[in-house]
Amino acid sequence: MWRSLPGAGVLVVRDRQVLMVLHERGGCYRWELPSGLVDPGETFEQAAERETLEETGIAVSVRALLCTAVMDVPSAEYRGINAYFHADTLSIAQPRTSARKERISAAAYLDLDQLSPSEMHPVDRRILTLWRRKPDRPAFFTYIKL
Repeated sequence: MWRSLPGAGVLVVRDRQVLMVLHERGGCYRWELPSGLVDPGETFEQAAERETLEETGIAVSVRALLCTAVMDVPSAEYRGINAYFHADTLSIAQPRTSARKERISAAAYLDLDQLSPSEMHPVDRRILTLWRRKPDRPAFFTYIKL
């Protein structure tokens, strides 16, 4: 039986670099935007801010909607329905990982030109590619089947 779960994440840009986390999924480490599932009673915006703080140690303030993304994983009968937001940092602190997020081995501001496509999760790669083509575009939608 399929299960669909809501999630939220952020796009934080500082000095032309993007805040990302190195996340392990299925034995593979790839860079992703900070994101996670929405807890009961929480808004998408609250989840995005909480997940970013948990995963990177960086407090953020969510701004406009960047995009909505649907990720289907038929082999697991899983569907992620995520809202990603532009966000500003509330401090100049450097990213750090948290012991509570054991599947995240690093958090950093990265120059996207220095990453190969295979180093990024396919969903995040698609979001970042669309955003980079037109950074001032209105909120968009993307779908990916894994």
